[in-house]
Amino acid sequence: LSVVMFFRLIGGAFGVALLTALLVGYLNAGALLVPGHDVLGSHPGIALLHLDQQETVSPALATGLQQAVRTAFSRVYLWAAAISALTLIASFGLKEIPLRGA
Repeated sequence: LSVVMFFRLIGGAFGVALLTALLVGYLNAGALLVPGHDVLGSHPGIALLHLDQQETVSPALATGLQQAVRTAFSRVYLWAAAISALTLIASFGLKEIPLRGA
């Protein structure tokens, strides 16, 4: 039982790390496409997560960055849905083992 819990916790940690890395990558890629992204610094994807602390963002830039954030989150949710679907399909391939006693 403790082994099952251990692997669930490890799997959850790896899942969060993977999806966070994808999110930051998509945020970086999306922010670099917006004209005027230089005000966000050298890591625009991470700066997008803290836009409330950015006073230098113009309304036009904010509109473009909002679209980049929407696109990034949409892509990450699609990846999460695909991974969930694959695990559901893989679970049907598991061999059924009856429990001890009835």
